Amino acid sequence: MSLYAELQKVQSDENVKDAYIKALGAFAIHLALTISPRFVILDIQ
Repeated sequence: MSLYAELQKVQSDENVKDAYIKALGAFAIHLALTISPRFVILDIQ
């Protein structure tokens, strides 16, 4: 889900923080895989 879609359904400040943290995490994983996929160890819960 996109950041925009997540922000459309927020109901509190905590939800806004969670949406941004999730989007930044997804971007960081994308960036890491794009730059150097053989050195990345993913710890996805």
